[in-house]
Amino acid sequence: MLKRKIKDKKYLDILFKIIDSTDSDYVNESIIKLKEKEINYLKNSNLNDKDKRIDEINRIPLYKKGKGLGIGNVVSQILAIFYLNDLDHFIKEKLHIKYYIRYQDDGILLEYDKEYLKYCLDEINKFVLDYGLCLNDKTKIINVSKEGVDFIGFRFYIKNKIILKVRNNTKKRFKKQMKLIKKGKIENGKNVVASYKGHFKLGNCYHLFKKFDFKKILS
Repeated sequence: MLKRKIKDKKYLDILFKIIDSTDSDYVNESIIKLKEKEINYLKNSNLNDKDKRIDEINRIPLYKKGKGLGIGNVVSQILAIFYLNDLDHFIKEKLHIKYYIRYQDDGILLEYDKEYLKYCLDEINKFVLDYGLCLNDKTKIINVSKEGVDFIGFRFYIKNKIILKVRNNTKKRFKKQMKLIKKGKIENGKNVVASYKGHFKLGNCYHLFKKFDFKKILS
């Protein structure tokens, strides 16, 4: 795909080196060492949710040779958008979906006709097979007004306007961490609060954040 768009061989060589950079053995070896270090720290800590966090770390995947992009660098972000560019054109120009949103590998199609959405789902499944991809098991057709849809960290509802609510798991984690900060069981409480505050500012979360007296929590 890159060769079709880019003819400069030196530029392509640089891109291919970046794409293949996670094929080196030391990458997975470094990830394994970091996972072991973090798990050992958690096992010896007094954190209430350490078992859950250990489970999350254990589920962090390793890189497979010849597959995927390296996480973290800007080039990978651009390539992830580029890789599904043909799918974007297919959805807009062939399926004629007027309202379509995609961020990396997360996408939303908005359409009134449920039967047409079923047809689109089948066609998209066929399309991505040519790339060696498949839609994950979270892919489904829903009523956005009633159920809302999870996207980029929020749950979106479309009423007479777009409403952004914090996802339930984020809300539970937030409340739990605020209690732990109050009990002095989390270091750098100010940083945790600032992180949540920055995230909540993007949505309709004023009342959730206002419930907590942060001056007392951080005192």
